Amino acid sequence: MAATDLADVFIGQPFFDYVQLMSTELTAMWNSGIVRTSPEMSRNLAGAGRVFETPHWNDLADTLANISSDDPTEDSTPEAVTSFETLAIRHKRNQSWASMDIIPSIINDDPMRVVGNRLAAYWSRQFTRLLVSCLKGIDADQDTDESDDMQHLDYADVVSPTASNIFNVNGFLAALQTLGDVSDQLTSIMVHSATFRVMQQLDLIQYSTETFGTPATDRIVSTDGVSPRPSQTTLEIRRFLGHRVIVDDSMWFNAGTNSPEYVSVIFGEGAFGYGEVLPKTPFEFERKPSTGNGEGQDLFYSRREFALHPAGYDNIYTFPADGKSPSNAALEASTAWARKYSRRHIPIAFYKHNI
Repeated sequence: MAATDLADVFIGQPFFDYVQLMSTELTAMWNSGIVRTSPEMSRNLAGAGRVFETPHWNDLADTLANISSDDPTEDSTPEAVTSFETLAIRHKRNQSWASMDIIPSIINDDPMRVVGNRLAAYWSRQFTRLLVSCLKGIDADQDTDESDDMQHLDYADVVSPTASNIFNVNGFLAALQTLGDVSDQLTSIMVHSATFRVMQQLDLIQYSTETFGTPATDRIVSTDGVSPRPSQTTLEIRRFLGHRVIVDDSMWFNAGTNSPEYVSVIFGEGAFGYGEVLPKTPFEFERKPSTGNGEGQDLFYSRREFALHPAGYDNIYTFPADGKSPSNAALEASTAWARKYSRRHIPIAFYKHNI
């Protein structure tokens, strides 16, 4: 009877499908609609190049409608349907883990099994951090190149902030209003846990449950019979004035002289587009028998190739000579972004406040 090798568990299309699916299903941005999977981005990634253009249709112009007549010589002038393109970047990320063979005999568990079970959750957190870095860069671009028309500021760098400085309903509504008469497009807000505590004190949080994931009848069945399979998950959903609340401590605050400035971001559906392709070798297993003085070591590599891009912006990152895609820190610079479209067509708003 043949033994099941770790390579059989980790490597293969079923396991990649599982990780790809679950790393998005575990991420609140996908569940809330903030990030929308884009087949167009995936098709672009399937081609060559580090930067690619993603086309978008403009809305129909608000030219006044023609007044009908019975004059056969009077022809209408048709309006043009226009489009624009934004520049997105191919991200190539990877991580690896190692485990000495002696460990399982000491702790009665195999760290590599833990890697397999937690890999999707790891990548979901990575996507969240990358998205937040993009937001930091867009915010920095607002401060340097734009007119701050995407933000509402209640923050004051004082020792004792007033109620009007601290996260409040009026400030939240003012941030929504930066989108004017299309502010109802904003459906979710992402906050630091310290901000969420203030929101709870306002006693305006509503709770419900929603089910995400793949039904049992649709689960991926692995060919080896041992790879994990996706399953449905029921999550508690929090809403503030009807807006889905996402709490994540990767949301940032800026240290002031007297008190920190917290940044909360309000989104509409499809604020970010996402595409992914299969890297040349998405997973790889390596065996080093000589390490540990001959006891041996297992290594596991995970690689992702994807685009995660905000609506209405060009990513104008300058690639270095080694061709590396941008780090999170590079995406946080104002010089990495250029707004391509008008304010009312970008479903992102920043609310800056004390807590």
